[in-house]
Amino acid sequence: MSKILFVVTRPLEINTSASIRNKSMIEGLIQNGHTVDLVTAEPNVHHAAYDESLSVQGVNAIRIAMNNAQRLAGLGGNNKLFLKLKSLAYKWVTRHEVYDHLKSLANHTDSVNLADGQYDYIISSSDPKSSHLFVLKLLEQQGRNFKGKWIQIWGDPFFADITQTNRNKRIIKNEEQRLLQGADYVFYVSQMTLAQQKKLYPTHAAKMRYTPIPYVHEKTTTNRRLKDAATIELAYCGDYSPRIRNLIPLYDTVNSCQNLHLVICGGSDAPLHSTNAVRVAGRAPYSVTCEVEDKADILVFLANRSGAQIPGKVYQYAGTNKPILFILDGDAQALRAQFERYGRFVFVENTPESILQGVKEIAAVEKNYMPIKEFSREYIMGEFMKEVSTGI
Repeated sequence: MSKILFVVTRPLEINTSASIRNKSMIEGLIQNGHTVDLVTAEPNVHHAAYDESLSVQGVNAIRIAMNNAQRLAGLGGNNKLFLKLKSLAYKWVTRHEVYDHLKSLANHTDSVNLADGQYDYIISSSDPKSSHLFVLKLLEQQGRNFKGKWIQIWGDPFFADITQTNRNKRIIKNEEQRLLQGADYVFYVSQMTLAQQKKLYPTHAAKMRYTPIPYVHEKTTTNRRLKDAATIELAYCGDYSPRIRNLIPLYDTVNSCQNLHLVICGGSDAPLHSTNAVRVAGRAPYSVTCEVEDKADILVFLANRSGAQIPGKVYQYAGTNKPILFILDGDAQALRAQFERYGRFVFVENTPESILQGVKEIAAVEKNYMPIKEFSREYIMGEFMKEVSTGI
């Protein structure tokens, strides 16, 4: 088995979809018998999204202390003036900086020792993108001691990331090119993103691959019969910035139906308001989100409005035995082609009429849904390591 250095600059204990993905991937590597050293920042327990339950057992963690600016970036609270100033500072940074606020961790590569060929693989995983920058700097300084392979995992691409509004597009594309140049393998978690990146960077296309996101846990519950249910409980757990995802059709559908109830658990820069039929909970700890999903009759997945990125929540839902309402948007045809072969999702368009029809279909057809084993962390990371070790 292999000795792996896994680099992700944001602490796993900060509750984001990327942290959940990275946690699952690391645990999948361990399940397959590999030894993992984790390089990451020292977590800020006062961060608004700090969640100790996302930590990983069984790894040797190399923690790098954050400076005051990084700690300030992670602070939260209800002080409106502080939040406004923080928002303005963030907008300035995103317009003038290429990397995230954790990029300065790349100045501390001496925290890792590559001597004696102790690592077979280095895996850097975004987001944040500074994870890849750390390894690039590490290999520039100690590369002569490393005889293994550098593998990059991209949750979101850099230049084509639809969540970013950075104006330095030319600089970002050049920087992405520089990062890709140094890697032996580059994995994307969306087949559509993979195709897009191969076109953007044809000289690196041969090293580009696809890997699905593994779910953290397989969860099966006793599902209710919905055919005669007085109320059907739906759950949408994920962020929903209107620029990225259009949650309004689902929101309007539930509010117009007497027998539907929806819980929204996620952040937004334009949060919706709770009604008699919809409870808007906002961003919540991972354990709370799991409770919301466990209590729901139907899990709702919402695709992005545009771009090739796929929200990771669809893979986490695939680890359950609950019906999943898959709301198509953006490149609906490509999305459907990627996921319909599993026979696990009920696909609808992002309109009230189609959403309601999908809910009715789920309620009328009593089907025994099962977790998709091909998305388990042990299976995915087993295939992942088989691919990089054989060079296929």
